[in-house]
Amino acid sequence: PHISSCLYTNFFIIFYIHYSLHYTCLFFFLMIRRPPRSPLSSSSAASDVYKRQHQPISPKTAHCGSMADGAADGATDVPPEVVQASTDMFASIQTQGDVKPIEKHVRLIRYYEITTDLGKQGSAHEAAWRAKNNPDDLVKAYIYMMRAVQYVLSEIPKHPQYDAPDMAMEKKIFRKQAATTLGKMEELKPAVKRYCLSTCLASYRYKLSLIHI
Repeated sequence: PHISSCLYTNFFIIFYIHYSLHYTCLFFFLMIRRPPRSPLSSSSAASDVYKRQHQPISPKTAHCGSMADGAADGATDVPPEVVQASTDMFASIQTQGDVKPIEKHVRLIRYYEITTDLGKQGSAHEAAWRAKNNPDDLVKAYIYMMRAVQYVLSEIPKHPQYDAPDMAMEKKIFRKQAATTLGKMEELKPAVKRYCLSTCLASYRYKLSLIHI
């Protein structure tokens, strides 16, 4: 009986040591284990998606096709609502190129001065866009150029002094400048359209990301 009692005691001690070591190791394993990374909040995740989708339009990629060609962000299938939104956005930009009707009591030379100033601002914003790749400069360049052309081709011809002999030289010079500006606008138009599509597509994907969060 004494031997059996000793064997039983030894077995219990070994059993206790074995499982004590096991759970001790398990405890330390859990303690040193790297905690899981905290997930992004819904607003942060959505913001990241929006930033990834919105790509700036550089002068090197300005010669892209129409809004529906899906060139922006490598998209191949652009939803119809995005195409419509980008079309509306481009129309809104063109509307900003409208000018106020001339006032006939204001001297014609004053409107030629305004046109010159608009042309300079358009050229400055175009140069800034090509240098810094800022879409805001691209849009402003297009708008200022459009205003200059609107004055020369649509509004200034309505002025009473337009056909005066002493204004013939100005008429010739500014009509030539308007033709040059129109050529620049045609070069910028694909980039402006692509910017509209890229912006609307980014907004569309951002809204989708909010739905799926």
